[in-house]
Amino acid sequence: MKNYLLLAVCLSFTLMLSPTELFAQQKVTRIGLTKAATLTTKGFIDKKSVFSTTALDSLLKTDDYVMLISSYEGCMPCEWLRTSDIFENYPITPYYTDFLLGDMNQAIPYTFFVTGFPTCFFFDKKGEIVAVTSGVANYGEKLDKIVKDKEPICEHEIEGISKELLLPFLNYSYKASSAYINKEMSDVYKYANKALEICPNFYNKYLLYQYYLNEKNLESANKYKKSALDDAGRLDQIIYKKLIKELTGETE
Repeated sequence: MKNYLLLAVCLSFTLMLSPTELFAQQKVTRIGLTKAATLTTKGFIDKKSVFSTTALDSLLKTDDYVMLISSYEGCMPCEWLRTSDIFENYPITPYYTDFLLGDMNQAIPYTFFVTGFPTCFFFDKKGEIVAVTSGVANYGEKLDKIVKDKEPICEHEIEGISKELLLPFLNYSYKASSAYINKEMSDVYKYANKALEICPNFYNKYLLYQYYLNEKNLESANKYKKSALDDAGRLDQIIYKKLIKELTGETE
């Protein structure tokens, strides 16, 4: 009898959901996001969405572009992007993340050296970053350029990297970081080195430090640790504060 009552309760709850809501719940479960994440017909826009490379790969199958939004709660332009219907007329799926909510979301500013919010990264069907926007001014015009004109807009700056090389650098950095998240250490080595060929930077040196630790090659690991710490600039000290403390053995 108890089993029948439980089944009835479950069915009642299910029938309260619209087909879209039910599909959303099923898809969230399938691609492994936390229960806090909410999938709408236009992507993950819940404030508590947790970044996942698996989720990003799945979303790339639903639209021509996935727009990964690096943001934080309290950022008004970020909130406008999260709640706006501006994407409805574009083949773009937004993926909203708050970098303050855990290590997975913090990996985004680590990977891309994000210093302002919202910063948005547009991934195409191949999983390549093809455009980057910063802020929300004239956003419809920016979307037209990215989607209709296929213009590789890049409103992002990293000292020491030219505009022409910035998108390749961001793609290598993302692939290295994604490989690290998924414990694919040979790809960490491959893509972190490619990123460093364009520009020496803290995070890719940190990833190679982790690679050599995994290989139990302490000499090379210490080499990259020293190099990362020696080259850490003022902004690195802010963005990578937690990682720098890890490398120096400091505690919170």
